[in-house]
Amino acid sequence: MLISASPLCKLVLLIFYLTQTPEKMNTNFKCIMLLCSLVLSRVTYAQKISIDEIKKQCSGLAMDKRVRMTVSSFTVATPTAKGKFGDELAQMLTTALQEVDCFNVLLSLSDINNATDEINFNNKGTTDQNTSVQPGKMKGAQVIVMGKVTDYFPGTSNNGSLGAGKAKLGFTVQLVNPQTREIIASKAINVQGKTVIGIGGTSNKSLADATEKGIYEAVEFIAEHKDNMAMPETSAAATTGTVTSINVLNTDYTKFKSLIDIISAKGKVLEKSISNGNGFIKFDYAGSTIDDIVDLIDKKAGSKFTIKDFNTAGITLQSK
Repeated sequence: MLISASPLCKLVLLIFYLTQTPEKMNTNFKCIMLLCSLVLSRVTYAQKISIDEIKKQCSGLAMDKRVRMTVSSFTVATPTAKGKFGDELAQMLTTALQEVDCFNVLLSLSDINNATDEINFNNKGTTDQNTSVQPGKMKGAQVIVMGKVTDYFPGTSNNGSLGAGKAKLGFTVQLVNPQTREIIASKAINVQGKTVIGIGGTSNKSLADATEKGIYEAVEFIAEHKDNMAMPETSAAATTGTVTSINVLNTDYTKFKSLIDIISAKGKVLEKSISNGNGFIKFDYAGSTIDDIVDLIDKKAGSKFTIKDFNTAGITLQSK
């Protein structure tokens, strides 16, 4: 017992052995061991990492220096984890990553429908185009956090018994570069919830404690690897002139393609997309002004498109 004990308990036990009489040895030994156990549990709990401690690693990190990151829903590889525990774990990790101010955290694909629905509504001509959000402006993730729940034991809730069972949680975390499919780093996390002692209440505090520990450990791991996450070069980094956005409302593929062919004579198309009848073009042009581009569209494509508005930020066209 003395060999495996902590240095603090070793000292306490040594003093105990040197000062106790044989008659009191058995009773007092049990008290000493209980005291050591309580001290160790206190020390362990006090050392649990916090979000504020992790934030210190990223203090003053500018937004343009933060990797764009999203968390995918955690898959569940154990039958003991029921319901949507994987989704809930991913949501908690997303929130925690946002709190540490180390990353540019993006909405997960599982929650993207609300955002795309709003964009589609804005581009049906029912809202003021000067205040509407435009398609094609969402950012892509440079790192995807993927996870899998491998162990799940919820323990027992504190339902009136003297002590609740200890919950156990195990899951893996992978940091993946979506552009190359490379795994940047990975870790297996296994935690145990603190036993709840007391009477009354129905919440499973042991499971909540295990989940919190697991999330914090995952965030700490991800933050430690932030400098190993290469930021893939964006198309904007390869521009040669002025970049503007062209939004095309209520178009079809044939008209959209003809517009791209026309403007390509004046520059380089960096991005292009069409969704639900609305098109988006990111256009890089050198040696011309925004007025030159508008005049070109009006002259070459005036029979197919109406120029609704334009400014230094972009051009909005309406298909005829």
